[in-house]
Amino acid sequence: MGLGSIANQNMLTRKSHKKSRNGCNECRRRRIKCDETNPCLNCSKRDTECTFEHRTRATPPYRANNGIDILSDITGLTAPKSSSGDTPCRRLSSKDPLRAFNDRLSEGTWFPQGWTGQDPELMHHYTLYTSKSLARRPHMQETWQVVIPEIAYSYEFLMHGILGLSALHLAYLNPKRYDNYLAGAGFHMSLGLRLYRKVLLSPSSDNCYALFSFSSLIMLYIYASLTDSIESHAANGLESIFELFRLCRGTLVLLQYFDPQQSSLKHLFMREFAMDDGDARTSRTTLFEGLDPHLNSLQTLIISEIPNDTERATFLQALDRLKASFTSIENAAPPLECGMLYMWPLAVEDQYFNYLRQQHPVALVLLAFYCAQLRAFEDYWFIGRQGEVWLGYVEAVLEGRLSEWLLWPKRVCRGSGLQFAGVCNI
Repeated sequence: MGLGSIANQNMLTRKSHKKSRNGCNECRRRRIKCDETNPCLNCSKRDTECTFEHRTRATPPYRANNGIDILSDITGLTAPKSSSGDTPCRRLSSKDPLRAFNDRLSEGTWFPQGWTGQDPELMHHYTLYTSKSLARRPHMQETWQVVIPEIAYSYEFLMHGILGLSALHLAYLNPKRYDNYLAGAGFHMSLGLRLYRKVLLSPSSDNCYALFSFSSLIMLYIYASLTDSIESHAANGLESIFELFRLCRGTLVLLQYFDPQQSSLKHLFMREFAMDDGDARTSRTTLFEGLDPHLNSLQTLIISEIPNDTERATFLQALDRLKASFTSIENAAPPLECGMLYMWPLAVEDQYFNYLRQQHPVALVLLAFYCAQLRAFEDYWFIGRQGEVWLGYVEAVLEGRLSEWLLWPKRVCRGSGLQFAGVCNI
């Protein structure tokens, strides 16, 4: 049964509801339930004008979710409030608590259907465009384009994840229909996440591929949303990064249920994603010009000024893995694959992330150097200028003489210090 058939069947069996006195004019004319947002979900799906008269309630019960909101659903993190006005492609955060939306999710009658009339468009776009934008090598693109959708036929939460990321991609590409697609993205990701969490309670060799694929889609979704998040909320931004890294590391648990190299997802696990030895940082290219002296000086700083043995060992391990990840990126045969961005977060000890959450100055400096890696992947739509945004979070909270360690990352993230741009497309 196709998505359209499912949608039609659900519409026929939809439960009755009470009329809303505060709905939009179009929903009142059609005598259907309105979610009372502006634009409402019904008008967004039909691409019709949404207007209100005699509005008696100022706060709508639902607004489109962004990646930070989705992160809240996983971790309980509160999304920062917007202060940037109504400019498209900067307003990805919701002003309403996600709890209000989750309350609606728990009401079986609020969502008119699990699937929408927009879904065929989203699936078409994912198959032709979004799937190919997630990788550069043909065999990896085929995994996203063919293999993962085939898995999704048996797992509803994964299909929602696919449609949600496709909608976010369309929102990025179509500013005029930004709100419409963003509403669809939040709808599918939130509903998919609700189903995903239930399955995640019982991982197995049967469902591990679907769980891993959905986790990967969530990370891409959050990466894209954090790129355009509210830059004035540095503390919230750093907390979001911490939780994103924690989610990234959570995928390691699923690997115990399958052998990546023997699975249907094997092409997503490139040899180059295994980092080289960081002790001898030799590379075929000088992509990150002037990096080595800064890393060597940072190592001297950690050894000389961190008296606690455990703390010092944690930072030296994080620095060693950072060196290794830079080397792997420089040694990788182009085009660069965005999966290389996960190398460092997956290799660092858990204790480092605890220091990062505490905003330890050395942990922040290490994160700043990681931001420089993001610059090499800026041609991916879900990365963009994220390195500069993340670096802004660090710069806002790092005080004292250690702030001088941000000079090289700032030079890279803000326009120079990278030997050549667009490397991921070469």
